This record gives sequence, structure tokens and C-alpha cells, in this order.
Amino acid sequence: MPKYIPSLGRMATREATLVVAANNSKDKTCADYVCDGAADQEEINKAINALPDSGGRVLLLEGTYNISAPITILKNNVTLEGQGAGTKLFLVNGANCNVIQVGNGLTALEGIRIANLKIDGNKVNQTKTSNGIYFDGASRYLITKSIIENCIVENCRGCGIQLYYSNNNTISGNQANSNSSNGIRLDSSNNNTITGNQANSNGVEGMHFIASNNNTITGNQVNSNEADGIFFVYSNNNTITGNQTNSNTNPGIYLNSSHNNIVVGNQVNSNNYDGIRLYSASYNTIIGNRCSGNANYGINIATSDCYNNLVVKNYLTENSTGSLKNLGTGTILAASTTNDNVV
Repeated sequence: MPKYIPSLGRMATREATLVVAANNSKDKTCADYVCDGAADQEEINKAINALPDSGGRVLLLEGTYNISAPITILKNNVTLEGQGAGTKLFLVNGANCNVIQVGNGLTALEGIRIANLKIDGNKVNQTKTSNGIYFDGASRYLITKSIIENCIVENCRGCGIQLYYSNNNTISGNQANSNSSNGIRLDSSNNNTITGNQANSNGVEGMHFIASNNNTITGNQVNSNEADGIFFVYSNNNTITGNQTNSNTNPGIYLNSSHNNIVVGNQVNSNNYDGIRLYSASYNTIIGNRCSGNANYGINIATSDCYNNLVVKNYLTENSTGSLKNLGTGTILAASTTNDNVV
């Protein structure tokens, strides 16, 4: 018989949904697995492994889950879902591992969803890289068509959220703050949508893209990080629109050896270096951004091997060194010969 799940207000479908309770969950009677407060990933992994081959959902009730080894997903169409910030995955002292790991570099996966939970990476008590959520794909074993949404991933001794060889995924509505490395990082990952996230106060870049193409990065807050706000290297054909990248230690948006990107309508203010910086980056479109109060230039096209970039109708004021520096070759600053950026 299906069990009634009070937090859902309805019956759970037993063949597709399994319920896990923390040691301190308020009501454990509805749970299929009850954690004891130590190595709680064991019960969560048992629930994931007990789902049918076609997938299903593991529902984590409210409470704290003490994690000493990764929660691992190695089958398609699995949802791991909590009750919001009240469902906390806490990485115990010295665990030195990813909290949630999707894939193992040897398994192609799709249809994974991680939602509505909080991860505390306990970074001061780890000695090795420990990411919050890690998609572990490979060139022949991609992680695809998956979603990470409405999670809080903080205090990790690594990245909050990292995708490796993962295409056509959505990262939406998450908070990836105060991690030792990047808030959100994509490596060799294409055609993803990163929207409506916060990536603030991280130890290096708020968002980092390396060899990652055709991604859409829109409506994110990327502020007060210890390096760049949003950084691209060897990453082409991305669309970066409507983001706030303010008060970062390095440029707000940095395109390094990255081409044919669209950077439109972003707020890039009060960064401790350039607002938008291009280095060996060509054929990019930089339109309608507001770059104000940055400690160097509003927009800096920093090298002569930046070819044929279009930089028009940006609002560039009160930047400490200057509004626009152009060392590029063939830079287009207006439809006519007059610079139509507001400086």
C-alpha cells in the first residue's frame, strides 16, 4: 500500500518513490529508510539502489544527514529531493569527498534531478577537495538532460556545483556561496542553461567555464568572489545576459581565449579590476552592459590578438582608470566612426 507523506500532502507511489528520514526528522513513520546519524549516505544510497531500473525518486525528509562518503547516483532518471533548507547534508570532519556524485566517469547518465536541499561542506574540517554536487562524466560517457535546482550548496572545500563532460543540463535557482573554489564550474560541458543562481563570496571565481561552449548564463548574481565574477577560458558561443557581477576581486566578466560569445545587458559594477576584460578573445559581441565604479577600466580589450569584437552602446562611467581601453584589432565601437558607448 502507498504511504501518506505529510510534507507532500498526498500518497507516495511506492514503486517510484522511496522515503528516507534523518535521525532527527520529526516523523519517521512514513519512511522506508531511517538514518541513525552516522554515515547516513548508506541509507540514502540503499534507497537509490532500490529504485527500479527505470528510475524514480528518493525523498529526503527534513533533518540533518551526516555524510562520510559520497551519495552516488549511477542510474538514469533518478530524483534526489529534499524539503528545502530544512533537509541538510552535512559533510562530517575528514570525509574529504564529494557530497553528491552523479556518474563515475564510466557511465553515461540522463534525467537526473537534484532539488530542494542544503549542503554544508564543513570546509574547515576537510583536507582534500570536496565538492558539493559533482557530475562526473567523460567524453564517451556524458551526463545529460539533468537538473540541479533550488539547492543551497555552501562551505565546501572545492566547488559548490561542478559539471564535468555534462551537456544539455539546467542549473537553476541555486545558492552556491562561500565555497573554497568556484561557486559553479563547468568543464568540457556544452549546451547547458545556468539561470537565476547566486554564486557569491567564493574562494576563486563565482562561475568558471573551461572548454565549455554554447551555454546560456542568464539572470545570476555573482558578487564578492575572490577572483573573477564569471570567467571563460577556451569557451566559445556562450550567451551571458542579465547577470549581476559586482564587487569581485578580479574582472566582473573575463573572456580569455574565448570567441563568438554574446555579453549583453549585464550589471558589472564596483569590481576591483576591469568590469569586462577580453584577452586573446575575438568575434565577441559586447552590447548594453553597465560597467560602473570598477577599479580599472569599464571594458578592457587588453591584447592586440583580440580580433573584430563588437563593443557598442555600453554604459561606462566612474571607472577608476578609464572607461574603455582598446588594444584590439578591428574592434567595432559603433555603426559609424563615432564611439557610441556612454563614457
